Amino acid sequence: MACGFTVLAGLSPTGGYLPVAAGLAVLGLGTGFSGPAVTGTVLAAVPRHRAGMGSALNDAHQQPGIAVGVAVLGGLLTAAYRAGLPSAVPESADGSPAATLAYAAARSDAALAEAARTAFTAAQSATLLTAAGCAAAGALTAAVALRPGR
Repeated sequence: MACGFTVLAGLSPTGGYLPVAAGLAVLGLGTGFSGPAVTGTVLAAVPRHRAGMGSALNDAHQQPGIAVGVAVLGGLLTAAYRAGLPSAVPESADGSPAATLAYAAARSDAALAEAARTAFTAAQSATLLTAAGCAAAGALTAAVALRPGR
């Protein structure tokens, strides 16, 4: 997953579909391999007659983790995007690339439109590199905690 996030972090505004497809494919493979491994590890840690409870706890812990991750990474994306925009952009137009591009189009401001694209790409890269770091930290934690003999 960390590799997929890193590939996606390297995207450019004009990169095309192939780099996106490659990054998403690697990310999907990472998710596909890690999901069953996590579930298997959790279920192996509980007695057989408590497998339902173990599965429910696994799911119950994943959902808040996903929600917090989306909130934190979404907040980072928004903050980084706003920080990358020119200071003259009004607050009503800095909430999303669509809002900024609409504002730029209404004023026929090609430079602002390009600044919005550049700011979004930079914000996306920062967010995806953060996600890659989190995925790598999770893998390292699992490797240390689950080493043989522990």
